Amino acid sequence: MMRRNLCIFAAVLLLAGLLVSCASSKWVSDPYASYPQADYVCAVGKGSTQDEADLAARRELAALFGMSVQSTISRTLVETSVERDGRSSESFSEFFTSNATTTVNVDNLYGVEIAKRTTEKDGRSVSLAVMEKKATADYYLARLKSDKEEIDGLKASIAPNFGKLKAISDSVSIIRKVNDYNTSVVMCNYLTGGEIPFMSLAEFSELYRQAMDAVVVDVVVEGDPSGAVKSAVDKIVTGCGLSVAAGNSEPTAKVAVTVVWRESAGTGVASSFLFADYNADISLVDLADGESIFVRSYKGKEGHQTFESAKARAITDLVGQIEDEFGPAMREVFTY
Repeated sequence: MMRRNLCIFAAVLLLAGLLVSCASSKWVSDPYASYPQADYVCAVGKGSTQDEADLAARRELAALFGMSVQSTISRTLVETSVERDGRSSESFSEFFTSNATTTVNVDNLYGVEIAKRTTEKDGRSVSLAVMEKKATADYYLARLKSDKEEIDGLKASIAPNFGKLKAISDSVSIIRKVNDYNTSVVMCNYLTGGEIPFMSLAEFSELYRQAMDAVVVDVVVEGDPSGAVKSAVDKIVTGCGLSVAAGNSEPTAKVAVTVVWRESAGTGVASSFLFADYNADISLVDLADGESIFVRSYKGKEGHQTFESAKARAITDLVGQIEDEFGPAMREVFTY
């Protein structure tokens, strides 16, 4: 009798296990099994690890909006307990930021939750990404309103500042903000079924061109007779699309570079060397009102058998620092 009862108990456990397995795997083939499509957007992703599956699920969900997400993602993970149908379960709420290639420029995708995770018989991990439509749509509608107000404010400031670097930087900010605005439009239209129009970039691209054409930059370098520093800064300025003052052109802005040198003798094993220490200051100034847009300082020290040779090596080092730091700083402000 006891043996029979054990067999029945084992059969019940096996059946229960099969039912749980079927229930837990149903969402793998039908992501909307637990989350009605009227209220949620769902996507399933698979990978050799749980992180890969999570990322694949987010990619699949993003693709529904016409977006693709690169694999380099900075994410915030928050584990919370969620009540569904009277039962408590673990939910993994994730908000992520990434560099993305999209139909519009994506800075982030709000409201994604990795709601379920499982492992298949072959060992591959599976994740279910879920986005609640109403809450996410409300978020992006609020972003649309905020972005529109910021764009209107920036637009009003550009024309009065033609000839100033501020007009260029504001134009860049507008274009980036318009990309954000259009991202929110994509999200809202998909989630609500609405037809909010996109904001055209053509008008703001023309404002950017006009702002660029109105600026001429004078590059002035003191403390480098070789001309290497000026040549490097000229290339950075023109690489941003700005004009460098030449001939009779009247500059509206200036990059001023001052390099101060100090000669010193080596000691110990380096006693036969002379060293060239430098301190370099670079400032970008709007000549219309004398406003400094940004200032950078660099320093270094190189040694060689003669001071002039050490100085030549130090110039090469300084140019490298300028190209690696000042160049990206200029591009961040004046290009998009």
